[in-house]
This record gives sequence, structure tokens and C-alpha cells, in this order.
Amino acid sequence: MNKPRDVAKPPPGYLLREENVEKLEQIRGQLFLMARMVFAATLAEEHEPLEIQRSMLGQCFENFGRQLDEVLSTMEWAGQRMSRARRRH
Repeated sequence: MNKPRDVAKPPPGYLLREENVEKLEQIRGQLFLMARMVFAATLAEEHEPLEIQRSMLGQCFENFGRQLDEVLSTMEWAGQRMSRARRRH
């Protein structure tokens, strides 16, 4: 008798739910926005100091850290999910 092949076996890697992919995309967009705000728009601005309060910049980084921590805490290695699924059946 032939053994059934495990065709649906996912490649090794991390699994991430769609909602968390969207969160990562949002964080990426926010970082790009911050970068555009900081880049000089003209050559004359290049030599002007950027005035920003340290606490505001710190708060931005803290928010990014918390958002990334939330997403990373939900990630799961594909092998772990597969072994749990086999144990249930």
C-alpha cells in the first residue's frame, strides 16, 4: 500500500496572521513617513538644524517598539504548529 504524501506541508519558516502582516505594513509606512519628514526638502534646508523634542522622538521609537513586540509575540515557527496539529489528530 502506498503512503499518502504530505503535499500541504508548508516550508520551514515563521507563520504570521494577516492582521499582523497589516500591522507590520503600517509600521513600515510610519517609518517611511518619519524619514520623509526628516529629509531636507531643499539644499538650503540641508544645513538647518532639525528641531524636535527628545521626548517626542523617544515616544515615537517606544511606540514602534511596542507595536513590533505585539506582532513578534504572535509569530510562530511553522514546525511547532505542524507538530501541535498532529498531536490533536
